[in-house]
Amino acid sequence: MTNAPAICTIISKNYLAHARTLTQSYLAQHPDGRVFVCLVDQIDGYYDPANEPFETVLSDQLGIPNWTTFSFKYSIMELNTAVKPYFMEYLFQNYDLDRLIYFDPDIVLYQPLAELNALLDQYGMVLTPHILKPLNDDRTPSELDLMQAGIYNLGFLAVSQRTHLQALFRWWKARLYNQCRVDFANAMFVDQRWMDLAPAMFPKVYIWRTPAANIAYWNFLHRRVEQSQNDSQTFVVDGLPVLFVHYSGFNVDQLEKVSKHQNRFVLSDLSAAQQSLMHDYRQRLLDNGFRVVSGWPYAYGQFGNRVPISDMARTWLLELDPDGRRWADPYNADTGSFFDFLNAPHFAEDTERPYLTNLAVHLYNAAPDVRAYLPTGLTTHQRDLMAWFCAYGKDRFKLDDVFLEPMGFNSAWGHSPLLGKLVSSGLRAANAGRQLGRQFGLAAVDKPYTATTYTRGVNVLGYLYMETGVGEVARSTLRSLAMIGYPARFKNIDADGGRTQDRSIDELGIPEGLDFPVNLMFVNADQTPVVRAALGAAAFEQHYTIGYWAWELPKFPTMWHDRLSMVDEVWGNSKFCLSGIAEIASIPVKVMPIQIEPEIDARFDRAHFGLPANRFLFLSAFDALSFTQRKNPQAVIRAFKKAFGGRRSGSEQPLLVVKVTNLNRSPEEQSIREMLAEVNGIIIDRYFSRVEVNSLINSCDAYVTLHRSEGFGLTLAEAMYMGKPTIGTDFSGNTDFMNAQNSYPIRYKLIPIEQTVGPYEAGQLWADADEDHAAAIMQQVVNTPDAELCRRAAADIRRMYSRDAVAQATQSRLDWIYANALKRN
Repeated sequence: MTNAPAICTIISKNYLAHARTLTQSYLAQHPDGRVFVCLVDQIDGYYDPANEPFETVLSDQLGIPNWTTFSFKYSIMELNTAVKPYFMEYLFQNYDLDRLIYFDPDIVLYQPLAELNALLDQYGMVLTPHILKPLNDDRTPSELDLMQAGIYNLGFLAVSQRTHLQALFRWWKARLYNQCRVDFANAMFVDQRWMDLAPAMFPKVYIWRTPAANIAYWNFLHRRVEQSQNDSQTFVVDGLPVLFVHYSGFNVDQLEKVSKHQNRFVLSDLSAAQQSLMHDYRQRLLDNGFRVVSGWPYAYGQFGNRVPISDMARTWLLELDPDGRRWADPYNADTGSFFDFLNAPHFAEDTERPYLTNLAVHLYNAAPDVRAYLPTGLTTHQRDLMAWFCAYGKDRFKLDDVFLEPMGFNSAWGHSPLLGKLVSSGLRAANAGRQLGRQFGLAAVDKPYTATTYTRGVNVLGYLYMETGVGEVARSTLRSLAMIGYPARFKNIDADGGRTQDRSIDELGIPEGLDFPVNLMFVNADQTPVVRAALGAAAFEQHYTIGYWAWELPKFPTMWHDRLSMVDEVWGNSKFCLSGIAEIASIPVKVMPIQIEPEIDARFDRAHFGLPANRFLFLSAFDALSFTQRKNPQAVIRAFKKAFGGRRSGSEQPLLVVKVTNLNRSPEEQSIREMLAEVNGIIIDRYFSRVEVNSLINSCDAYVTLHRSEGFGLTLAEAMYMGKPTIGTDFSGNTDFMNAQNSYPIRYKLIPIEQTVGPYEAGQLWADADEDHAAAIMQQVVNTPDAELCRRAAADIRRMYSRDAVAQATQSRLDWIYANALKRN
């Protein structure tokens, strides 16, 4: 096809793989075509636009008035939509275009657009309806859903000079400047409801009713795709060659769901041809770097102090200052900024913390369920409202910790909602503090179980569904107890809704409840008060409670000493993590092993993670919320550079893979990325399931961490279990299982912490690993691998931390508690 129309799409950089896939599919049908991509983001060195198969235009170059405010007030989806008329007008003004087609980035073309090009010879605008036939079932999306979303799907739009383009763009921009929102209550769904008006307002609008275009989950019911009988490479619908398919809501790891936006089909309900297309699209995304780019951060997603911007903050700015007259730069977090306003006291007389913030009052006024909780208003129940937000606000409103701190939340105690003021001795002494303490179950420390009869067993409490190390330790203990048939119940604690979930314990058939007199609580010392508050006093009255705690420094923090009065015994998984607790505790403190039997899935291989098949890969993994200063990834990068030099090409060059989560929450993000760019480094920045993490370790050739301190060092132990050469600082919890006969301990010297980092107080000691020693070991691992050392590593871990070892140690201690600590009257 000659004279191919230009096409365009809009992405943030985490959708780069989608844009590449769309572009490739279009150019395969139109080799002389032209593709433009608007990047609603900043490149920030993540990729080179010059190497892409399309032309890039940055959204901040479109001339949108008050761009800083405009980009702030919309969510990522809303903003990617709101720039559409500005982008398309920009292309008409700056390029010699007669016609232009917009496609969402999650679209693939399968045939040339000759029919559409011909339509644009006659019409100024072409739209496609979501459906062409009725939906008569009770599934989602229904006809009512589609009426709320818009008659036409704006994932596709074609325009030409045959309509009044200036009038169209003028009207469209005016509507989307402040009203490109997902707000069904006010009849808005980004740009789609607005475009419902276009056929009546503008001339030469064509409604393209072909079933071959814009095939998607919303019309699969009436558009069954089949393979052509004449050509195995061609797909047809109603006898017509499929032009393009819209893979809206597609998830590369959940193909069976078809789309996250519907419940009408599962993959097996679709035709064989449609299933083939879904699998093919998944592979195209993976081939185009999906695993790498999907975790890249969004430049407009955080304030200047790196605090994530919640949707409620964007919405409120849209109400308060849509044109940027009050706060010219809403990303700014300095004094007098919008950020400062959110956290300022609502009542002028409140000059000392804790106090109600402007944000809390706004959410109270905007949320009927919160007002129902405290119907008598703010003046008489300020403290109750503060307690409510500290206990539930983080997850309910997706608030960052910093927005809870003025109301009593202490971010140094972790990233779960905490009632800081309720565990403050000063506030507990006040009448209001005592009243709230009773309300949230913190009024007094409970006494050990003293009933005359009891049934032996244990209640396992913790973040049992949360995909974290502390959650995995709790799950592994339950598995071990189930293996030996020891009576158990469990109580899950919900926290941190941003994380993925592991529901594997559901397969054990263990009932949920608190039936037994012994609680084994897998909750660290910092979170113990809030969990007691969340579960209530009844969960601890007449119970013997064991706290399973982790700690990473030689001394236990003074501010947590009162936690020892909230439990009857403390367990931990290494001698080091318990050493500081044992020094001050008057209750039993016991080392208890954890089960290490990582599950690996062969489907999660190097290709799954976007890693090369023929390179030697060092892996280092950490969560930035565990503090990059302690995890010390920079030392690993420096040691790797000393060992193998700067960035260079060649299949013989080892690569350093850094798997990280929450890097955008770290002030050291930029320096880490810059350091990795100087070596043969790859960064993977997103949450993985536990099986994916295990499989990633197994996919690499060696594991390395030059941590300053670890409570245990779970990933080190898991790498050793898999027989990987494992390199780690010879300090802290990992010394329980790492030695020169089964791994590569790295020399270190102890240094004082210069500035307090979260709960790690200045003046405490931690390790400074010898980077030269680490570099030499890295070279040794590549050049002269020691298979016998790796075999011993696997054997040691499997012996020390087997399910049987954990079960026996746990049962033995519980038996002692029942025989000695629980006294009958």
